[in-house]
Amino acid sequence: MALTFPLDLPALFDDLAGLWIETQFDLSEAVETNETGGGEIIRADIGPRLWSGSVTIVAQRHSLAERLLSRLRVLQDARASFLASPVHMDPAPDDKAAQILTMRGGRELRLSGLAAGTVLHRGRFLSFTYGSGPSRRALHQLVEPAVADGGGATGWFEVTPALRPGVAAGLAVALRAPVCKAVMLPGSLSRATHRAIVTDAVTFDWRQTLR
Repeated sequence: MALTFPLDLPALFDDLAGLWIETQFDLSEAVETNETGGGEIIRADIGPRLWSGSVTIVAQRHSLAERLLSRLRVLQDARASFLASPVHMDPAPDDKAAQILTMRGGRELRLSGLAAGTVLHRGRFLSFTYGSGPSRRALHQLVEPAVADGGGATGWFEVTPALRPGVAAGLAVALRAPVCKAVMLPGSLSRATHRAIVTDAVTFDWRQTLR
């Protein structure tokens, strides 16, 4: 059966359990800086802040390496995309009914549908799908903690990056397996060097896409 996109990359890594995988996961800057004659530094946003990173799979026996490479080579196609996840994080609380309750100021949220007393620590990630034509996947990180009250609703908490147009109350929120849609950066997949017993480490870079 033909692959469908975005490909679930975290699930692919789970399927190849036992491979030693190193990841980088960070939020890019999108700021332009100018300095006036008086020494004033002027900063301005020049685009959306997007998540990006790299993945390295260390040297493996040839058969295991090729299992992975067969999928990564598909991701080099212009039409291909995948789901990137902060796999370095510990599992989050159960989130089956979590949703956006309300928002304000473009940076703050309240969630509902959580178990009473659920704690969302600062640094935790969350994601949700919003908009249409196309639908987009948002990935945000909590800047401050939040706790669900007896009715399962949290207080206000800030997230980064800022919320984008199209986000609305009632959207389902993923806390346990947050993801963003991403693409492999052209030219970033390293060549596979096959030695006597193993294939050397393979690396590629990726960036979030809003398409």
